[in-house]
Amino acid sequence: MADEELLNGLQSLITQQTAIIDQQRQMLSQIGDIVGNLKTGVSRGQMTPSPVNIYQHSANQIPASPDPYDSDFIEWAWGPDLSIHIWSQLDRVVTVEVVGNLTNSIFTSENINGPIAIFANSNRAIIVDREDWRPFVWCRVRVPLSPSQGIINITYNIKS
Repeated sequence: MADEELLNGLQSLITQQTAIIDQQRQMLSQIGDIVGNLKTGVSRGQMTPSPVNIYQHSANQIPASPDPYDSDFIEWAWGPDLSIHIWSQLDRVVTVEVVGNLTNSIFTSENINGPIAIFANSNRAIIVDREDWRPFVWCRVRVPLSPSQGIINITYNIKS
């Protein structure tokens, strides 16, 4: 009988804890909506269902350089995840870093997820989640060896 009472007590405790976690998730979601609206003036309803192009260059436009080539910036309201897609038809490996900042300045931006190798003729998707949120995000493309042909294209989507 004691085992049955203990089991019933544990089941009741689990049910209560689950209800508390659900309430906390709802509260965090509401707080995220409020913070997103205060910081950027963009509501969660303003997603980008179609990809938005932020970088596109052909091989002859990006010779090898110690300096990175920077994409246009993404203004990212807190809340939904950011999805960055890289399509490379270049014949050389390039690296892409996702960087972000609290202000619209790439010069003092922070690396969000480290350099990622994009191999010749390959595609890559990068999901930047809420834990890495910055209101302004860029992609930095580094070209160690000059490509002789192809193009590279970087787009993003913001999804709920």
